[in-house]
Amino acid sequence: MGLTLDIMNQMRHRLATLTSAGASVKAFIGDPPGNPGPPFVFVWGPPTLAKSEAMAGCGGDVDVRLHVQVVAPTTANVLDLADQVTAVLKGEVPTVPDWRCFPLKHVGVTDVRSDNSTVGAPANRAPRYCTVTFRAQATPETKED
Repeated sequence: MGLTLDIMNQMRHRLATLTSAGASVKAFIGDPPGNPGPPFVFVWGPPTLAKSEAMAGCGGDVDVRLHVQVVAPTTANVLDLADQVTAVLKGEVPTVPDWRCFPLKHVGVTDVRSDNSTVGAPANRAPRYCTVTFRAQATPETKED
């Protein structure tokens, strides 16, 4: 796997430990399969390793934004779950072979919105969602001879 996908897998694994209104949160990378029903989260980000201009301009450094889409039946559930997402990921240091990764940084969150294209049970209303964004940075490890 590539660096970004390795980090997203680690994020997904941590997010799968969350609960919302007494229900286990389902966690995915990319689009969730079918309609998993809330609550669920999915991690998404860029398909390539973006080079950093903010990290001393060194070749091979990575500086990307990774996003967690939070979906739940109500606005209150989304707000609570977004706080949990931030608490469980902020400051986490991914481990990826051959890379020195830095702690994930919380860099933003969108307003809660309603997905009016679907209506879900048990709330019998459109699910709510928001996106929490993290900055992931890494640099290739230097090998000592």
